[in-house]
Amino acid sequence: MTANNRVIRRRTILRSAAGASALGLVGVTGSAVAQPPSHAGSGSTCDHTVEPGDSIQAAINAADDGDTICIEAGTYEEDLNITRADGLTLRGKGSDVVTIDASGETGYGIDGVFSNDAWGADITLEGFTLYGPRQGTSAQNFGLKVSYIDGLHIEDVVVRESRRSGIDVFPATDVTITDSRSIDNDANGIAVRNASGVTIEDVHTENNAWGGLALYAPGDESVSNVNVQQCSFSNQPAGVYLEHDDYDNISVRDSTFTIPDTVPGQWLHIVFAGGATGRIEGNDLSGAHRVGILARGEGTEVTIRDNTIVGTGPKTDGWAENGIQIDQGATATVSRNTVADHWWDNTSWASTGILALGDNIKIQQNEVLGNDVGVWLDHDNCHLNRNEIVVEADGDFPGFDGVVVEGDRNRLINNDIVGDPDAFSGILLWGSTGTKLINNRIEGFQMEIERFGDEGTILPPPFDPAA
Repeated sequence: MTANNRVIRRRTILRSAAGASALGLVGVTGSAVAQPPSHAGSGSTCDHTVEPGDSIQAAINAADDGDTICIEAGTYEEDLNITRADGLTLRGKGSDVVTIDASGETGYGIDGVFSNDAWGADITLEGFTLYGPRQGTSAQNFGLKVSYIDGLHIEDVVVRESRRSGIDVFPATDVTITDSRSIDNDANGIAVRNASGVTIEDVHTENNAWGGLALYAPGDESVSNVNVQQCSFSNQPAGVYLEHDDYDNISVRDSTFTIPDTVPGQWLHIVFAGGATGRIEGNDLSGAHRVGILARGEGTEVTIRDNTIVGTGPKTDGWAENGIQIDQGATATVSRNTVADHWWDNTSWASTGILALGDNIKIQQNEVLGNDVGVWLDHDNCHLNRNEIVVEADGDFPGFDGVVVEGDRNRLINNDIVGDPDAFSGILLWGSTGTKLINNRIEGFQMEIERFGDEGTILPPPFDPAA
């Protein structure tokens, strides 16, 4: 195969976009999910008890600092303002038996907005379902909004059907959200802005129009020390996304991200951008996605390890999927991931398992299986070490290449690169210079190594990719 008859396909890249939601994405609505089991709360002392027919707000107005308000099973049609006392605990019998219905209200469902001059402290909300407001403007109708808070604990709370985000926290320190759900809201399931010390654990978000969890840091604001673990994110344009410019020590671990195989937009599972640092580790991502994990922008530096990212397999319409994409100045260490089933049957574009569009990216010990292109190195000084890369044909979908190298001074060492006989090349050197290939095992392709304008490739003598 020569340069004259070789059809070069461009890798497909998710370009930047703008909009009110994550990267300008549009969401959908969907069906409900099962409620969590009854939860009696972490304590039994009640300073005030509210029963059906009573007003929760009246009990809040009568509360002193540190009081606990217990809410008996039933439905309460009201919105609430919880800024009356520090250390307030609002404890329902359980999200399956206590409903606060604010759907007929025009403001926030639960208003916990303190002030910059007088922050609130140590608020606990437990054991109820909140139907968010839908009668005001979309900018007003947050379900649960807490601002200027130092110490917020949310447990066994379900927020549904707000015209804005279900749970919105800004600014805040020392926040824990656990064993909770945010579903069918018209913006984000959970939004956190200008905050530090945030733990989100065992939380489920689904069918939210913008995304599951959004972290915002516009202007001089910042978000730091955020730990997301053992959560699930389903059927949303973005599972977890970071927007703006100042993020530090963000961790997304041991969580599940699912999107139906057929969706109306270019959806994403996890987005780290804006100079974010942190880890994406041990997650399971499946279903249709434009990109499974995206690291983007100058200063973004992330470890991506032990994740499983599975695409929808061969497709002929919509858009080409990529498993992991690092671009626009971001750097990453990508290790011990399984990236599979990203295919695109088109003569102009290709889906890629791992797409490295930045310098100094380390890709090591990954299983990259059944993708149109296994790994694409577009920039310089990247290291591809000890990976298993398998390109297989699937009916009318021939594999393309194991590894494509466009940048300069990249290193490919000790990789196993296996292809179907219909696949083109094990390693395609496409205008690269100074590429170093050492001890790579290549088999099954039409060509082991193919060159287009490559200069200065360093191979162990003799010219033997298996040496």
